[in-house]
Amino acid sequence: MPVEPPRSSSPLLSEPYDAVQNPQAARKRVKFYKEMKRLHPDIEPPITWAEIREFMGGLVVLLAAPIIIPARLIQHAITSPLTISIVLKLLLLGFLFLASSVFSILAAGAFFWSWKIGGNIEVEGWLFYGSKHHRPPHATVYFPLDRIEQDLRYDVQVELELVRPTKGTTDEMGNFMLSLELRALDQPERVLITAAQPSLPPAPLASPFISLPVLPTSHLPCIVPYPFRSLCPSRLLGYSVPSAKIRERRAKGGFSSRERGKDVVPLKKDLMEGVVLKPGRVPGMTIGSGFVSIGREDLFEDKVATGAPSREVKTTGWVLVRLTPRPTGIR
Repeated sequence: MPVEPPRSSSPLLSEPYDAVQNPQAARKRVKFYKEMKRLHPDIEPPITWAEIREFMGGLVVLLAAPIIIPARLIQHAITSPLTISIVLKLLLLGFLFLASSVFSILAAGAFFWSWKIGGNIEVEGWLFYGSKHHRPPHATVYFPLDRIEQDLRYDVQVELELVRPTKGTTDEMGNFMLSLELRALDQPERVLITAAQPSLPPAPLASPFISLPVLPTSHLPCIVPYPFRSLCPSRLLGYSVPSAKIRERRAKGGFSSRERGKDVVPLKKDLMEGVVLKPGRVPGMTIGSGFVSIGREDLFEDKVATGAPSREVKTTGWVLVRLTPRPTGIR
């Protein structure tokens, strides 16, 4: 016997019916219940592999979010035009810093090498007057070979102090010669290099119309800045105070007073350039001394004359030979 479905009102079904009298309505009702059963099952359907893969992918994205999000932000920051400009400027700054560091190291090395060679070498001497063998004033100075570098070139300068004549003019004497001879170490009589330059004696000071006493202008304060130091009262009204070393050597020559100090005129002559004083390959060419001579040899033709010629150049007697190293590169 067919089972009659329950008679309940439903908006989707018609009014209650008789299955025997209306079998088509019964079949329609059964089909409806089957469709509802399929759409609304009593238990959950089984999980498929697609759903598992989708869930695992979402879980991985969620777990990797603390890494992915900062990485994307960093990528955007790196690829931005502002970042590229900053990186290029930093690279340029680093290149300039590296280049300046290299030049600084080379400069420091050159300075150390120049300092190591000892800088200028100064050798002092005193002129000898009245010699029978060499009448013009002369002096022999000996070079400290322990301070002279091997195969290094030096510029040779001679410095001395001339004395103004008290009367007359410089035309009475004319030019005089300042000569320098560099002699061998093993044979002091052998001259290796020689040089000479002419010079004029200093002119005498003009006699003042009114004789004024010497003022102690050295004690006047000077507040003028450095570029205008020549406008200091001590320099406008008188001569500056010489150093203790200058006063000591002038005292030896008899020019210690301030009045006599005005008559002293320094003279410097660059006589030689690029001279190798201590060659390494030829030891026989090592220079050990220098012979300085000043004056005119034609003034001493009369050897029997007594007294010094009136046209003889006058100095304080002090002479200095300065050796200036000329580095030509790191060897």
